[in-house]
Amino acid sequence: MVFFAGFSNKIPKDKFIAINNITFMSRIKSACVIDDDPLYNFGIKKLFEFTKFSESSLFFQNGHEAIEALSLIENDQFPEVILLDINMPIMNGWQFLEEYEKRNLKRETKIYVVSSSINQEEIDRANAYSFVDGYVFKPLTLEKVKELKEKVEKNHPG
Repeated sequence: MVFFAGFSNKIPKDKFIAINNITFMSRIKSACVIDDDPLYNFGIKKLFEFTKFSESSLFFQNGHEAIEALSLIENDQFPEVILLDINMPIMNGWQFLEEYEKRNLKRETKIYVVSSSINQEEIDRANAYSFVDGYVFKPLTLEKVKELKEKVEKNHPG
């Protein structure tokens, strides 16, 4: 399932849970969160709104929904940042990264793996992908979201 805000109409409407129009301006035009926890997604949505993280945002509950939708988005509307959970049903974060690479979706997007796991092997595995920009520990706090926003904005001066 997906929350949708301000993206291309090429994504089938039956995949939307909710539409949220964000009226503020941000140097980050679009963001994508892939996580199966609805409470986490609700919290991140509120943090995004509070920090004016991005002008629009997509929320997916598994990697399969995300990869299918992202494959339909044109370059100029592709998210500038993806926050990716690892442990999800249907298609987990590792499978998403493999499919993302296979479909050659590696655009200017910053991908951060966001997980509660402190397992060094998982951290190393995430960082082994050349297109993954970092590993962030859950929970995402206001400070972490602000820091991520600053990092992404440095690379997308808008």
